[in-house]
Amino acid sequence: LKLFFSDYKNYYYLPVEDQAIHKSVAVYVDPEHREKAKASNCYQRVSGLFLPEPEELFSPAFRTGFHEHPLWFRPDGEFGKNSEKLSEYASALTARCLAAGGTFGT
Repeated sequence: LKLFFSDYKNYYYLPVEDQAIHKSVAVYVDPEHREKAKASNCYQRVSGLFLPEPEELFSPAFRTGFHEHPLWFRPDGEFGKNSEKLSEYASALTARCLAAGGTFGT
């Protein structure tokens, strides 16, 4: 999944690495190997265990693409023990499924 940065004007995109880096670091990259980031390519790839969320409940929100849904979040070790977060998550999923006629998709 991808973590998009909203302040893309402060980043450069590295096409070979398929990731964005902050301009303070990009000054050390050969200009031929970097380009100014756009909102659609200003991201870092992140791997791990993720759960879908119908809206941004937990931050940061991850996506498969720039405007793609659903959003995803990475639960920390305490997520399963936090009844408030679990309740918020279950309520959001239930509301989304009911609104969508029983499906989670967009």
